[in-house]
Amino acid sequence: MRTARTEGREQGLIVSMDGRLVRGGRAAVSIEDWGFRYGWGAFETIRVSQRKPVFLQRHLDRFAQNARALLLWDGDESAWWRDAILRALPHAVSGEGILNLYWTRGEAPLFRGRRIICLRPQLSRGRGNGRVWVAPWRIGPGVPGMGAKTLAYLPYAFSSICAQAAEFTDAVLANRYGRIADGASASVFLIDKGRLFTPPLTEGALPGITRGVVLELAEELGIHARMVPLPVARLHASDGVFLTSALRGLRAVKHVDDHKVPMSPEAKRVFDRLTKTYIRVVARDLAAFR
Repeated sequence: MRTARTEGREQGLIVSMDGRLVRGGRAAVSIEDWGFRYGWGAFETIRVSQRKPVFLQRHLDRFAQNARALLLWDGDESAWWRDAILRALPHAVSGEGILNLYWTRGEAPLFRGRRIICLRPQLSRGRGNGRVWVAPWRIGPGVPGMGAKTLAYLPYAFSSICAQAAEFTDAVLANRYGRIADGASASVFLIDKGRLFTPPLTEGALPGITRGVVLELAEELGIHARMVPLPVARLHASDGVFLTSALRGLRAVKHVDDHKVPMSPEAKRVFDRLTKTYIRVVARDLAAFR
């Protein structure tokens, strides 16, 4: 039975199932689908601004790479996804929003998965309080699916919920070696003596789109940047810490757990240069989108 609460949740939600627009309440995946049964599938999150997806091709390239790793296809179907997204975008109720792409494994034995697009209005992009929590559990690089955005996202989602419940902005996850692996919903960067550091993918980090853009911008700006293993203790000892994500861009970290991590003047100059340049790059990407 539909209720006012159900309708409220669906308001502004646009759903495309295998290229066909449907009401949010009618979108369904079979309980026999391995995406439902085992979390076997890929997903992608894309910021929408001015009814245009930000860095769409970069996201589709990563989505294709993840899907191949999860045995979802043999060829590149980025054109199919792009076309389905372009058909959904005009139905958006707001110029600012979030695109979620989901590709499930499907049902045995044919494994023809569902291709799902959800377009949601983004009512606020509040920057939070700049406090991050170091989760007490560990993730392990090298596990199948690790390093890819899969539907089996529990370690990240659970960490985010726990962090938010304790009034933190986000969580940082460590690997089995006690080194920084990744943020629960963002990539982690440290600044030391004007230099930029972030964990390599081999430590358990996801290949964040904004992470990649920031690394490219650092090279263009002449900022020394390295991907190196980073002990969790470096979060407290660095000149500055910030997070990057597709939805929120660059966010400075002010506290790690209950410890203040003030950004030094030199680190703030680096952070501000990257932030301003990133904003310009996003504006160029939106202007060029067709």
